[in-house]
Amino acid sequence: MKKLISIGVLFLVAGVLAYPAQFSLKLTGGINWMSGSDYNAGIKGLNDYLKATYPPVAGAFQTLDTATKFQGEAIFQIAPNIGLGIGGGYYQIKKNDTVTYVAAGYTDTVNYSPDFSVIPLFLNLHILIPAGSMLNIDLYAGPALYLTNLKWTDSDKWVLWNLSHTFSSTGTAFGFQAGAGLDIHLAPIIAIVLDASYHFGKLNEVKGTWTQKGTFIIWSYDDSFPNSYLWYYMNGTYPQIELNPNQPSSSGSRKAAIDLSGIALTAGIKISL
Repeated sequence: MKKLISIGVLFLVAGVLAYPAQFSLKLTGGINWMSGSDYNAGIKGLNDYLKATYPPVAGAFQTLDTATKFQGEAIFQIAPNIGLGIGGGYYQIKKNDTVTYVAAGYTDTVNYSPDFSVIPLFLNLHILIPAGSMLNIDLYAGPALYLTNLKWTDSDKWVLWNLSHTFSSTGTAFGFQAGAGLDIHLAPIIAIVLDASYHFGKLNEVKGTWTQKGTFIIWSYDDSFPNSYLWYYMNGTYPQIELNPNQPSSSGSRKAAIDLSGIALTAGIKISL
């Protein structure tokens, strides 16, 4: 295996040395969708549970699914139709949802405010297929590293209590991305690019510092737990998620995952030097 890798590296170096160096800068932006997996399943389960248990319910908690994405990539042409790209990007999903319902004759007001951001770093192998004097088809794929940051705040106000929680977590996930694009040349060095890509990656655990503050009748508390997790479990037939330092005793409880996998549609410019 090591010999094969070494031979591949030698061929790559030879290709770079043999082909006149060309460089392109690709800047794009657009819409990014992701699965969310356990997180989104738990949010949907909570909405269904509240509707079934405390009708009527005003409002709903939103899932983490759609974001505006920006990214840049430096592409080095190592052969007439082959390039190597290195790049990074950023997208963020923020929600601020308030749900109210009546429990035991009193209104309960719950607010969830998750803020989830991702920095994808990636390497791509590009294969360019000429499709006309002003058009190239760009096929690309490669590994990716995702740097994630989840910031969470919530509050719960009922007749007997006033509770609030915060949570902060950073994580990394490995994956890959693959896509296809159109390079529409407006001039020898400038092209409009239209891309559709699929990205795969999964954050298998969400660990961070969880704090809770609250008052209950005449009792108050203020605690911090640095080794807390996002948990997934079943509340009867309803999937749920929970932030806690301890694993819930409920059925099927485990560390919750956030699936980053999904599709991105982007557009932008490519400048060739």
